[in-house]
Amino acid sequence: MTQYEYQKFTQKALMVVMLAQEEALRLGHKECGAENILTALSATGHSSEILKSVGLSHKQLRSTVRRLTSKASSTSLRDSITRFFRKSGVVQLNEQSRQIFEFVSEFRKNEKSIDTHHLLLGIIELDGGITKQIFSENKVDLESLKARLHAFNG
Repeated sequence: MTQYEYQKFTQKALMVVMLAQEEALRLGHKECGAENILTALSATGHSSEILKSVGLSHKQLRSTVRRLTSKASSTSLRDSITRFFRKSGVVQLNEQSRQIFEFVSEFRKNEKSIDTHHLLLGIIELDGGITKQIFSENKVDLESLKARLHAFNG
């Protein structure tokens, strides 16, 4: 990894990266985006608890992401992309995801580890695209979410 440090990622944070790539594959995305990372964050670690505390469950996130991203591509295109990437086994991070990881790596550069709640903070701080729409549609108060993340982070 060049710009960000996977070696600082906790086991749960690494699991989130893998889950996000699987989620992107499942949805037929050609790249792993912030929405896939957000969905993976809702499934494991401290971020899952924090998201639930503001009323956002894994099931809700999956449903919202599926609905919002299915408008962007047809089923046959999604199926073709999914077949291709299942053969290669690799789903690359898109630019938004790379920026999130770079932000979190810089934010935590003097610390020992990067955990799931740091990735969630990175999504909130940097992504104004689909994740902003996801939070808005699910009536998540971002200031409350940030406060909970900062309180958890200490």
